[in-house]
Amino acid sequence: MGMSVARPRGARRIAAWVAAGAAAAGLVIAGAGVASGKAAASAADSGDTGQAALVEDYNYPGRDAILADKHVKLLKGDGKIMLADCGGDVIEVRSREIGTTCFRSTAPGGWLTVEIPKVYLGKADSHKVGMRLTSNGQSEDHTLEPKAYAPFGEGVDPQHAPTTLVEITTQS
Repeated sequence: MGMSVARPRGARRIAAWVAAGAAAAGLVIAGAGVASGKAAASAADSGDTGQAALVEDYNYPGRDAILADKHVKLLKGDGKIMLADCGGDVIEVRSREIGTTCFRSTAPGGWLTVEIPKVYLGKADSHKVGMRLTSNGQSEDHTLEPKAYAPFGEGVDPQHAPTTLVEITTQS
């Protein structure tokens, strides 16, 4: 026959309370996990993670102020072609409407969409530069060799319809 050890009554009560407390704590913790899991699933489903999204929209920074100040409409770009002061190694665009506008290319492979009306001349910096223009609903592409000038629109023929520059690209 085995012997059993008798516990004092108080020790049994304490053990019962500890066990009950642990069980209750486990239910609370499990319930919180389920609730936070549901909240996380709901946030994931709605796309709301509580953090700001880091999605690049490629809009040109400060474009509204530039339009008001310099009358140059800069739309979107990858940051490799930026509006700049004229002089030095810059891309130049000449317009009968807004004068000369210059851009600095920080690396080949850049792109910038713009709207510069009544352009007649372009100049490349030290990169090969592409310029896309529109006139009467037709698009035309020009490639300028490094440091070269190129006339277009009214710069080629004074009777040519006004030409709008809509994109600048750079290549190595």
